[in-house]
Order: sequence, then structure tokens, then C-alpha cells
Amino acid sequence: MIIPGLFESMAEKNESRIDRSMCIAGKVRSLGHVVIEGKVEGDLDCTSMKVARGGALLGDIHAEEIECFGTIEGRIKTRKFIMRKDGCHTGTVETAELRVEPGAFIDCALHGGVFPPSGIEEGGRGATETRVFTESVADWDRLAAVFESNAQQCIMDVPWSERKELLDQILALLEKDKPLIKITGEPGSGKSTMIAKLKEVLSDETDLFVLEEPVGSVRDLLAAVAGYLQVPVHADDRQGDIVGKIKDVLAPDGCIRRKMVLAVDDVQMMYPATMEGVIRQLTSAYGGEEALLQIILLGTGEMEKKLVHTTREYFEDETNCLLALEPLSIKDTSEYLRFCLQIEGDGEDLDPVDLLPFETLKKLYTASGGNISRINSLVAGAFRRASQSDSPFVAVHHIQQ
Repeated sequence: MIIPGLFESMAEKNESRIDRSMCIAGKVRSLGHVVIEGKVEGDLDCTSMKVARGGALLGDIHAEEIECFGTIEGRIKTRKFIMRKDGCHTGTVETAELRVEPGAFIDCALHGGVFPPSGIEEGGRGATETRVFTESVADWDRLAAVFESNAQQCIMDVPWSERKELLDQILALLEKDKPLIKITGEPGSGKSTMIAKLKEVLSDETDLFVLEEPVGSVRDLLAAVAGYLQVPVHADDRQGDIVGKIKDVLAPDGCIRRKMVLAVDDVQMMYPATMEGVIRQLTSAYGGEEALLQIILLGTGEMEKKLVHTTREYFEDETNCLLALEPLSIKDTSEYLRFCLQIEGDGEDLDPVDLLPFETLKKLYTASGGNISRINSLVAGAFRRASQSDSPFVAVHHIQQ
């Protein structure tokens, strides 16, 4: 809604001010400078503007110069955009000059370019808006194939991601010789990727054996560990015999000479008594003296129901050993995709922020729920659709479940 005359700049002051007591719903046009101390829900077209501390604008902005101390949510087209300390903007920005002070928050897709003359002409009539589009330089089909494969980049390689922090936490627990660590995560949350990364970063002095297929008995699991250590197991060997052979390799003189970590995937598929038996015989989790190796239990939320009472008691006392692969935050989702594009686009003229605008990332995050497997699937499909439509970027409508 446009209210004629109400927000036209006064000639003598050439400034319009929306104070703290005002909340405007509708389009705002001005031939001069606009100061927002209250709230505007609608588009703004002016020569220059400032959002003061406590002020908010939810809509699209077209201005020569924008200064933000408050909050902006929407698309910005300007020659110069200044984000002041404590200011916050989410959306997209097309600007020739960007300045961001320390303490400001900006979460947007940035587009460089030459800003056209102001959209306001004398008499208040808007000029035709000029937009500059570039042809796509992305090989969408090749990038789609990357996300469709099993070789996606690891979120734990993204600096400052929550998953990177979780990996560091696991490494710290192993370094402290914690006998038992539990990691929960739903299908597609990245448990297998976590273990693969763990293999990569553990020191050469540490063996990591991953039991990927469930086994039925304690003896079978012990035999699997012995097999990894290249220890022969005979048909008439009992559990104690196999444990003795494992001990001869890992601690031949009673002291650990070879550090080993056993990672058991899909624990919810195992018999609870099997896991308890192995934990008792190979670790010191229940207070025993034997500590031949450390165990990482991985599984879905169902794993908690399958644990025996003694194992649950351990995690009640050692709460820092109970970890969870939570869905990615929208920030980590964005960083993960942009990291992948930067790696895979090496040598090409690719700008990840241009390929995945903020509105598209929001739709992707909502549709995927932060699940890495679903993110990869949705992105691959979106890239295929962008290729079919010869689009220079991934649009919201390209994200389809």
C-alpha cells in the first residue's frame, strides 16, 4: 500500500524520518534521505537511507547509499552498503561497494556490479529498473554428479563448523583414553563420513577398526577384532582364548604397546548382551583392570533403547562421552555447500554465492531439515534442473522434494 504524500521528503529538509512510535506496512518512496527508527514492512525506494539502532525494515531496498545500524531482511540494490556494529542483514545484496564493521552480522548472497541511477525521477515517477544478468559459467551436470556420488566433501573440513568441533571433541576423548564413546545420529546424518574422517586424522600409532556389519555373539565380535590384528582364531578357541591372543598383540608385557580403537556401526542392530560382553572383556568402562582398547558405539536413536543397564550407567557418569550428530544448522548447510563448490569448481570462474542465493539456501534448509544425505540429493536435483533451464544460478523453484 502506498499512502500518497505521507513519506515524500520535505524540500527544505530533504529527509523523511520514521520514528520509534511508527510501524509502516506498505511501499515507501522518497526523493531524499530516509531514517528508519521504527519498523517498515514493505519495499523502500529512495536516494539514501539509514536504519537506526532498534529500527527494522522487512522488504526490498533500492537506494544510492544504505547505512544499517539495525535490522534489514530482504533484497538490497545500492551503490554503497555500510553495515555498522550490531547491525544485521539477511537476504541478497547487489552493490559496488560493501563495508562491514566488526560486530555486524551479515548472512546474504553478494552480487557485485554497477549500480544504475536512482529509480526515483522528479515528480515521483519510477524509472525502469536495470538489471544485469550474466551467462552461467557453471557446469551444472558435472556438479550434480559430485553431489550424487559417495565422494562428497566432508563437512568436518569446513573451518569453524559444528561438525568440526564434534570431531575435535572425539579426538580429545580418545586422547584422554576414555574407554567408551557413544555417537548417535539418524540415517543420512554423516556417521560413516565421521568415521572415515577419523581414520584420516588419527595418528599412525593408533589402529582404527570399523565393524560395519552386525555380528551375533561376543565370540564373533572378538574373532573379528582378532582377524583385523591378523591373529588366527581356531574353531575350538573360546572367548578367553581369543581375548588372550588380542592381549598378546596389544599389550604383550601387560602394557599397551599398540593403541587400538574399535568403532561399531549400527549398534542398534546388535544384541545388547553382545556389546556388553565385548565392553567388559576389552575395556575398563565398567571399572575392570583390563583396558586393551577403546570402543566407539555408533547408531540411531534406537541404540539407546538397546543398551543394557550397566552401559547406560556408564554414560550417566561420563556424560561428556555421549555425543550426537545433530542436523546441520542453516549456517553449516550454507558453508558445506559453498565449500564443496569452491573445491569442485577449482580452476573455473565459479562464485558459490552467486550460484546459491540466500533465498535458495533457506528453501534447501527447510526441505532437507539439515540432513546431509537429503541436502546432497536436493542439491543434485536442483543442479540438474538449473542445467535444463540454462539458469545462471539455482533458483528457489529448482529445489524440489
